[in-house]
Amino acid sequence: MHTRPPCILLVAIALTITALSASAVGAPVQDPLHLQNQLALDSAQFKTQVLNSVPDLVPADVKCNKIKRCDQKGVCAIVCQHGSVQVDRWLQRALKLQRKLAYRRNFCSATLPGTHNSAINLADGYGVEDHVFEGYLHYFSWFKTGMKVHTNDQLFSLTDQLHMGVRFIELDVHWFDGDLHIAHCGGFKSKLLDGMIDVFNEIAKMLGTGIEWDSETIGCKPSLSSIPSKEQRPLKEALSELSTWLHAPEHADEFLMVFFDDETDLMKWKKVGKLLDYIKEYFPEKEILRPFELVFDTKWPAFEELMRVGKRVVFMSGVDYLTQGEEILFVKDNVCNWQEPPLPLAPFPECRFNHSKANIGVPDENFTIFRPETSEIEYGFLNADGQIGTNENLLDEESLPGVADCGVNVPSPDNITPKRMEATIWAVSKGHELDGNNRRSSRLRSAFFGDDGVFGAGFWI
Repeated sequence: MHTRPPCILLVAIALTITALSASAVGAPVQDPLHLQNQLALDSAQFKTQVLNSVPDLVPADVKCNKIKRCDQKGVCAIVCQHGSVQVDRWLQRALKLQRKLAYRRNFCSATLPGTHNSAINLADGYGVEDHVFEGYLHYFSWFKTGMKVHTNDQLFSLTDQLHMGVRFIELDVHWFDGDLHIAHCGGFKSKLLDGMIDVFNEIAKMLGTGIEWDSETIGCKPSLSSIPSKEQRPLKEALSELSTWLHAPEHADEFLMVFFDDETDLMKWKKVGKLLDYIKEYFPEKEILRPFELVFDTKWPAFEELMRVGKRVVFMSGVDYLTQGEEILFVKDNVCNWQEPPLPLAPFPECRFNHSKANIGVPDENFTIFRPETSEIEYGFLNADGQIGTNENLLDEESLPGVADCGVNVPSPDNITPKRMEATIWAVSKGHELDGNNRRSSRLRSAFFGDDGVFGAGFWI
């Protein structure tokens, strides 16, 4: 989850019904009493056309087992069942080839795909109520066609993301309702978003939908997802899903990186121990790469070396919990000069992030992990940062090929799909073996030779 700056510009959003000057199905209304009567008449139609609708949220080019996912209030949407997203055989083979190359490199210079806010996904209910709040937008006087409410970062389950080749998973972890949950909580303060949520809830009350935005749960205020906090997934379930995938026999040669985007309150509330206990419940300690097992300030080993000694997974935290977390958790900022630069990225061979002075360079020369992340969340006229405007400079099908050319370590987009993963393929052309025409890539200058100098990629799998 981004650390977002406070919003400087405050647009006055009225928090009373007098601010609502248009109904979803009627003409503009000026008299507040008239508006209230009109809203009462609209209520039944809203429930039929919006509340009771079941939108199909699966992208048209994705094949999967579609199911109806409903929340506790009966609001539903069509999503992909866990583990059912189909991935083209060529893409699976190409991604595996690239992982073989990556696993021969040391931890700091390997390139492995990631996702942003991996567990805030539609398959687990995040975003199922978005169409209801999008319906509320029609009651705002400034509503324009095309405005959306989109609060899930990913479309598919953790299992499907891993099946698509993702090897860096980000889990947003927060403590509320007596347990650790996967939740899109806090992170930034936006008076614009707070005001919009207040108006959403006023409209919900007048329409009698019973669907309001949870903005009161202690430990998750505000919730940046439209579903109630009590329905946000327990962390244990997410860890169990990751463990099941990693320990399947067909994944015996895979390595997984897990990053907790967590909060300092976990230490204040003495919940770090519970986080570690949950990890150890699902992952044997002998397979976890732990901080004390690496000599300080030495070169990180290659993934292949780690797996040869039984290490399969590493856990990182965005917060330094000092002695409370050092048993298992690496502190992100202490790993490989970790950087999360914003796009745009100048094309190869310049490869500079956001017009910075320094370029990425050859991965084996700087031992720096670059993990750009982008969000496609929308709140009507507000972008993912809670500010007026659209989300720009995204990691998508258009930008990812250039990111791959520059050898960026862990690009982490929203809304990963098989098509978007295909945009990260750099080693081969579709349907062919290694493509010599791609040797301009900074990664291809070094990736065919491991740290031991041995050629390692002249094969197809």
